[in-house]
Amino acid sequence: MNFKAIILIFLIGTVIVFYFSWKSNPDIETGGWIPLWLTTWTNKNYNFRTAIPFFLMGVSISSFSRQSLRFYILCWMAMIVMVVIAEVGQLYLPGRSFDYWDIFYGVSGGATGIIIGEVFKFFVK
Repeated sequence: MNFKAIILIFLIGTVIVFYFSWKSNPDIETGGWIPLWLTTWTNKNYNFRTAIPFFLMGVSISSFSRQSLRFYILCWMAMIVMVVIAEVGQLYLPGRSFDYWDIFYGVSGGATGIIIGEVFKFFVK
């Protein structure tokens, strides 16, 4: 995977994370473009759902590229900055609140995604 694709993954991930973090209602509404089963699951697993976009970014970056450990650590650090900005932004939104558990799940999701991507590459060789 080239550098442009990795930037695109981060841009898409950032838009998704900030959109759902900064909407006025933290519940994901039904009847939209997200299937009902997914909205029900995400609303029941409020903090855990934060890990999903970071997990997908980590897997995408790791499993489809051959980079150094330093590169993956920098990507993970970028994900940490992203989740912290998303949470701090919630301090200024009515109906939303800062949550350390969201940061924990975002950081864990990114790390888990990178690790699983690396494991996937190891077994698929």
